[in-house]
Amino acid sequence: MMPRRIARVVAINLAILLAGVIVLELAFGNWIFGPHLGYLTITRDVMIRRDINPVEPGGGIAVYTRDKYGLRGDYGGDPANIDIFVMGGSTTNELYVTDEKTWVAQLDRLLAEGGTGLKAVNAGVDGHSSIAHIRSFDVWLPEIPRLHPKYFMFYIGINEPIADDLEKYDLIEEKRFWAKVSRTFRNNSALNNLYRVVRGYLRARQVRIVHERMEFKEALMTARWNGDPALRRKVAEQWRKQLEAYESRARRLVQLVRARNATPIFVTQTRGDYRWHREALIGMNEGALEQAMIHRLFNEVTMRVCREADGICIDLEREIQFSDGDFYDHAHVVASGSRKIAEVIYRGLRDQLPKAAAAGAR
Repeated sequence: MMPRRIARVVAINLAILLAGVIVLELAFGNWIFGPHLGYLTITRDVMIRRDINPVEPGGGIAVYTRDKYGLRGDYGGDPANIDIFVMGGSTTNELYVTDEKTWVAQLDRLLAEGGTGLKAVNAGVDGHSSIAHIRSFDVWLPEIPRLHPKYFMFYIGINEPIADDLEKYDLIEEKRFWAKVSRTFRNNSALNNLYRVVRGYLRARQVRIVHERMEFKEALMTARWNGDPALRRKVAEQWRKQLEAYESRARRLVQLVRARNATPIFVTQTRGDYRWHREALIGMNEGALEQAMIHRLFNEVTMRVCREADGICIDLEREIQFSDGDFYDHAHVVASGSRKIAEVIYRGLRDQLPKAAAAGAR
């Protein structure tokens, strides 16, 4: 009798657990309600107030909002008003920067003050790389009614060396039955979404793309690159396959943008643990120097693809001058850094936008 009683208790508890999982999946997954954006980890209809003093001393409370379409920014609630759809990862999303101080919001104000008549909106999502951007054109954008921007901006680069580890996504539509079942589960499951967030965070910690306060002062940057081309050759060979794969993805983004009768804008990125001074390089350590070279190579691919596609190309890495305190970790900036990013991008747009757009034509 005892084994039967134990088996019954175990069965009842398993049934309760299964029922709880089903309720959680139906409540928080995308099986019934809302667009099927689970795999892309796009949050909708949220307003979060968070204390940002741990990453920006004196920063106070930051307000983070995303609307029903998963977008961040004020565009009057009508996607038809959006002229520049800004895509990127956590460095665009800016979790720890309040709504009106993100670089996209500050760029939007500069565009308004400059009389361009262009409205920019933030579609950045933590962990997204060009892989997720490509997928977004199939999955996310069709769920946003009346969305017909003139420009798609990609603030891109930092996530590209580890894109496959962050995304683990096959861009070719799967035909096999069980593979389709697997993809449906990944796309709709709340538990899978939680797993991806945790896995992405752990992966980001390994490569130091995390939200933790660190001190980046130029005086502490003691590692130096003397211009010896051996480092560049070594890094280029180590990352050759990833660079080629990224180039293919960047070209695919251009195709997707052109198919929407829009113009691509590509903006390169940099990090806080190294500084370029023209062609001189200093870093926090030898690893930072290697990261700088890796990102320089990916940025060169970005600019080459952009120029060949006759897009608007802003090589922010080579133009921006960050100061001590602009970064709170290796990749993410505080509001002062956001302002500098917005200013550099605005200057690039002002110099390259067609005269009709610069005059405010819609």
